Amino acid sequence: MNWMRTILDGFAMAAYFNLFAAAVALYNPRLMFPSYPPAIIRSAPEPPSKAENRFYWLWIFFGELLPLLLYGAVSMVEGGTLAMGSKCG
Repeated sequence: MNWMRTILDGFAMAAYFNLFAAAVALYNPRLMFPSYPPAIIRSAPEPPSKAENRFYWLWIFFGELLPLLLYGAVSMVEGGTLAMGSKCG
């Protein structure tokens, strides 16, 4: 296992996740409502709409999880990691 590659991949994935979340929060903080504690959501003058909640889950999947999964898979393949159960040689 290449520890340096693993650590750098972790930093890259964390940077992507945090920068993407910050960009969305700066664009429209209300889009982050589902990730806030329930007390903050209840005390808001206007609760999040169904469209805002739907957009939140879409960006979590397509903007965060899917790109990170693809990055990890490509990095694993490029790093020469074999799938479990594969035979070497």
